[in-house]
Amino acid sequence: MPPNSVKAALEIFPNAIIDTPQSSVSEEEEEKSWCTSLFLKCKKTKKLFMVTVPPNSGKPDIKKLAALLGSKEVRLADDKSRLCLNLSSSEAEKGCLTAMSVVGDTTNSVTSVLDEKMLSPDLNCRMCSGCRDFKNHAQHRIAELSSGDLTKFLEDCNHPPLILNIPRRAEEEKKSSPPPPPQNDNNSNNNDDQKENDGRSNNSSNNNSNNPPPSSSPSPSSSSNSNSNSSSSSSNSKKGGFGGCNILSNGPQTQTQTPTPPSLSKEKKVTSAVDDFLASYCLTPFSKQMALQWMQKLAEDNEGKLDRVKAWVMRKVNKINSRPEGMSEFQKMCPDLVPKLKSQPFWDPSSFESVKLVEANFDVIKQELMEIRANNGQGFQPYRAPSWAERGNQAKDGVGSQSTDTGNWNVFYLNLHNMTFEENIERAPKTSALINSLKDQYHHTFFSALSPKSHITQHCGPTNKKLRVHLPLVVSGNGARMRVGDETVVLEEGKCIVFDDSYNHEAWNDDDKSRIVLIFDLWHPDITLQERKFLSFLTNAQLRVQKKICEQEGDEDNFFSIIDRAGTIVNPNLPQELWA
Repeated sequence: MPPNSVKAALEIFPNAIIDTPQSSVSEEEEEKSWCTSLFLKCKKTKKLFMVTVPPNSGKPDIKKLAALLGSKEVRLADDKSRLCLNLSSSEAEKGCLTAMSVVGDTTNSVTSVLDEKMLSPDLNCRMCSGCRDFKNHAQHRIAELSSGDLTKFLEDCNHPPLILNIPRRAEEEKKSSPPPPPQNDNNSNNNDDQKENDGRSNNSSNNNSNNPPPSSSPSPSSSSNSNSNSSSSSSNSKKGGFGGCNILSNGPQTQTQTPTPPSLSKEKKVTSAVDDFLASYCLTPFSKQMALQWMQKLAEDNEGKLDRVKAWVMRKVNKINSRPEGMSEFQKMCPDLVPKLKSQPFWDPSSFESVKLVEANFDVIKQELMEIRANNGQGFQPYRAPSWAERGNQAKDGVGSQSTDTGNWNVFYLNLHNMTFEENIERAPKTSALINSLKDQYHHTFFSALSPKSHITQHCGPTNKKLRVHLPLVVSGNGARMRVGDETVVLEEGKCIVFDDSYNHEAWNDDDKSRIVLIFDLWHPDITLQERKFLSFLTNAQLRVQKKICEQEGDEDNFFSIIDRAGTIVNPNLPQELWA
């Protein structure tokens, strides 16, 4: 959605009231009822955060906020930041929250952060439509928003908000003030702090060791004392739906020497299992907090919008590795199957709008391929995988393993495994832009070339949450075919095939000329938009960490390093293999 469509963006609010402020209301009075919006930039990673806090909440403590965001150092984003359309570094806290600020983020480089007080049902905030002048809001149109409207807006803009308890400087000063004098037992019931200590051991030497140390991150399972007025309505205080336990608890909020109640013991087990599941994705502390928020959504979903991911998480948490019900025998080797998804080897291409759009642009895509051909196929490289992926078929040049037992397989990557191949995108800009415009695209795109008399051995993809599409661009006869499960099809130039590559499959080119197809992936149509967001978040977080580990430790046998190394292989026979 382009920045000039802010009014259209505001229309997604079902309860929004677009209104023009009365001239009798001063700008200063209007600002008092607006949410405070800050744009922060991590000095090290350059990542941008859109932070929104309720009206009259005091100035946020940026240092404390940085700790909550998992960043050592954040600064107010300056007016040169591409998201900072209405704020300057000196006046940022006076700026209003604008729809344009988020809609303008076409690269998904911003993380939206809301204070947990924003979840209060009686709290309304205002959004300015198209504001570029933070000093003169009265000339703009204002949308009255509930906290639910604001959350929905951020989610629909592909920015699921992270809910944090954002401390204020005033609150910090209050916390640092001298504690009140001790009260006698008769008045202890009037003291909130004393209430929290009820039931603890009377051994004072154990109290210090039992009290949990202060944490820079709030417990996602409960609200802070500073937010006691809104904790009853906060989503963080709701009990989850995984066995009736609050799956987001970081442990008991008070320590006791009495026997652990059975329910708390069960909660500990569930929490431990969830922690193990999240640890498998190598999440940073900040990413883990976001994942826990998503887990809370899974537990509270009563509308069935997250049923497939909820079932998937339950299997992961309980370490169930058997094939889910309804899955084919041909999928048994796939390592990551999401339950409750329709399972079939081939799908009808005409049922996908994205596929029909790509087919309609066949001539454009093939023209770019011919231009790459005119440049001797620059950008194509041998397909290689880590050595453990094809243990019996190691490449002779020592770079990983190969997937062909006859002939040669070369690829031209555009997007794969959270990697973007900028030089190749410049060589095929229209193809790249077309695939990126698809609402259900999975961010895997590449050209695939099989030389004559080639065979890609049987294998299966990593997951069933996506479907694979082949658009044949160069096919000379009837020898280009593919088997998926127990069905085989012959490729025809210009006609897409859609298949589930979690099935065991293989491909042949028995013709005397090369076979070249465009390959791209789409989300499985049974997976909802909300589920896509959660699954994408986990996968991308894992890939980022794995790539960083690869760079730091110099691992030469993982997907990232193998793809990079394969790109440096000089193949004098490449033009002949591609265009035979």
